[in-house]
Amino acid sequence: MSKPKLEKLIQEIAMFDMDAAYKLHKRKDKYNDNTGLQGVMVWEETIEQHEYWSDINKQLAARRKNYHPHRDLMIEYANDKTIEIEFLADRKDEWKNIENPSFLDNEKYRKKPKVTKKVIEYRLYLDPENEIHMMDGKSSLPGHFKQWLGDWQKVEIEVKV
Repeated sequence: MSKPKLEKLIQEIAMFDMDAAYKLHKRKDKYNDNTGLQGVMVWEETIEQHEYWSDINKQLAARRKNYHPHRDLMIEYANDKTIEIEFLADRKDEWKNIENPSFLDNEKYRKKPKVTKKVIEYRLYLDPENEIHMMDGKSSLPGHFKQWLGDWQKVEIEVKV
């Protein structure tokens, strides 16, 4: 299990059972990234055994039923009004900016991805088998080079940060 997911689980448990959250926090370094959330919650080898963690898991499931689907985004937006929010327009795969989001349950919202422009330099070349390849400006000349196909080209692309 990744550390951010485990940390979030610990925070969720801490909202109703500090003792369980502390126990989980003390053991977090003993479990690797391959352990899923369910695997963490049914530790049979712990002192408390399976029943203890099963009860905690049931309480978590009950709490999650009451969570708003956009809860995390709403909290983030409330704490930082510089975040731009987008929603998925009806019957389209197009995200649109929204000034004052309502965070309706049946709508999809997201934080607008930050985009930066990047210039890529490339050149095409031919190999001995007459196949076309591309080389970027940071690469060294490959061993299977035959001849260049044109000059260096520059392309500006948008990259999500």
